[in-house]
Parts: sequence; C-alpha cells; structure tokens
Amino acid sequence: CLMGCPWPGNVRELENVIERGVILARGELVTVEDLPSGLQPAARHEPKWQDARKKAEVEAAAPVEKSAIVAALEQSGWVVKRAATKLGISRRHLYRVMEKYGIKRKGVKG
Repeated sequence: CLMGCPWPGNVRELENVIERGVILARGELVTVEDLPSGLQPAARHEPKWQDARKKAEVEAAAPVEKSAIVAALEQSGWVVKRAATKLGISRRHLYRVMEKYGIKRKGVKG
C-alpha cells in the first residue's frame, strides 16, 4: 500500500503517515486500516457515514480507555511494564497511549 503511493511531499510525508499509523494501530502491527483513508485501496473505502460512525465510536471509547489505563497504572504502582501486561498490550504501545491522553504520574515533572 505504501509502496504504491508517489509521495510527492517528500520523506517527511511518508514519515508522518507511518508515525500516525503506529499511534493509531489497534494492535502490535500497523495494518492498512490504520493508515489514512486516502492511502487505502478503493475497494476498502467505506461510505462517509460509516467513517463518521467509526470516528464517533473511537471518540466515545476514549474516556473508557483512558480510565482503564490509569486504573491499571495505579494498581501496578505505576510500573508501566506490569500495567501493560495487565492490559494485554506492549509496554511501547502503553507509552504511546499514555502520551496520546497526556497521562502522567501525579507529582512527576516532565
């Protein structure tokens, strides 16, 4: 999918797409579905109302996801490796989601 694009912007454009895919990935691997819709094969494009529905579902789930992450971190004494194991995700993915939601241990600067 990525190799079939002309990348008129430059390497930064490709880099941004890959970074976004990593952040939005639902699992350990970045799939075509994690990439911007403009890069996905036309056969996979969903009607606009389905895109809007998917976006609404993600936005509705965000507070629940954030709450679950904070709870797992608190239960594990803010040891990220233990919290990630408890959540069934990689430590790297947990760090990305923590950054996405601005989750930081209280009293810790930075």
